[in-house]
Amino acid sequence: MGRGENSSYPQTNQIHALALAFILLAMNFYFCLCNLDQAWDFPSIKIGKLHQNH
Repeated sequence: MGRGENSSYPQTNQIHALALAFILLAMNFYFCLCNLDQAWDFPSIKIGKLHQNH
């Protein structure tokens, strides 16, 4: 049983790593899409929000 458990660990780790990499890639891609839309006027939005708060 010990050997079976040991042999299954690398597989699950690989699956977790792949899932994490895929999620990070998807988030990065989504973030880039959002930034392409708002990259030029994001600073002005941020400054506007700061001025509204104070």
